Amino acid sequence: MQGILRIGSKLARKHSFIFHTGSITHKLFMPVGRTSKGMEEAGNKCALKTHFWKKDVIQVRPHFLGLSMAKGIPATGAEAEEVERFVASKLEQALHYPTQRASKSFDFNKLRSLELHGMEKGLIQKIEALVGCVQLPATSAHGDFHLGNILFVGSAIKIIDWSMFSCKGSFITDYIHFYNFRNAVAHKESWSVAILKKAAYLESIASLCSTSPRHLRAVYCLSRISGELGLRKGAAHVHLNQIKKYNRILSFLTNE
Repeated sequence: MQGILRIGSKLARKHSFIFHTGSITHKLFMPVGRTSKGMEEAGNKCALKTHFWKKDVIQVRPHFLGLSMAKGIPATGAEAEEVERFVASKLEQALHYPTQRASKSFDFNKLRSLELHGMEKGLIQKIEALVGCVQLPATSAHGDFHLGNILFVGSAIKIIDWSMFSCKGSFITDYIHFYNFRNAVAHKESWSVAILKKAAYLESIASLCSTSPRHLRAVYCLSRISGELGLRKGAAHVHLNQIKKYNRILSFLTNE
């Protein structure tokens, strides 16, 4: 009985479940994941309207319990090399877009609301000043761009889970997340640990964007925090351990 209760408790904490019927994938959301469902549906609709992303989106169809979409095949093994070529082509496309100040991508008033729940006072203001000089291509951003969110539908590469989509963001942070996430998984560590390590891809993208790895790290961290906050009902619902993580990495970057 205790085992059944533990399983039930674990299932109740999950945000969603995925299953397939024929050529259709269904994503069902638990009550705790209702906010994520709304964000994913809205992000999917917005991405379909963008010039940068519209060819890469699997359109979702909402229903009472969740979302449905065309079934895809995970990009693993030999396909991973094709995905890397796809990522490189998206970067090349992004670099031809007009640039904007990276600070325009973020709602700093919303970020400062974390100060009421454990964020170090004045830290968001410091990081805002740090990224104020960074210019990045204004493409919009997927927000959680990594191998697990990339599928093959037929021979076409498609992207799923647009719950962290930002119409004001830049693919540069997506590019960074693709490689940082891969490094984090490989070393079984948090994205906030992986991003502080020296990496050739980060040096390269900083050169292409005429900025420094430190400044790109700061923009990337803001994109992660903003995306994670957006999936919550508000700052009060962000776990204190998450906020402590934000304090550590932002303090490091502002004092570097």
